[in-house]
Amino acid sequence: MSDIQYFTQDGLDALKEELNQLKHVERPKIIQAIAEARDKGDLSENAEYDAAKEAQGHDWAVFRHRWSLRAYAVTWQSEKEKAEFIKELELCDD
Repeated sequence: MSDIQYFTQDGLDALKEELNQLKHVERPKIIQAIAEARDKGDLSENAEYDAAKEAQGHDWAVFRHRWSLRAYAVTWQSEKEKAEFIKELELCDD
């Protein structure tokens, strides 16, 4: 993804908080779940292990997507500024 992503400051703060939650809360929980499932033995028929690995993949995909949004983020100073910009884009499409 290389497109600029526009956010209000509140939206960007929420995105950063979500990234923090994924990295520092959800990821450690998933790592712990994988470790506990491994301790139960045979992984070939271990549904808990499979579920934990699936959750890990999902968490990583969400994190990468959110991180890419943050990497190209531009914040609006106000909703008025955003509305004016959108209006200019609509005029350019005609």
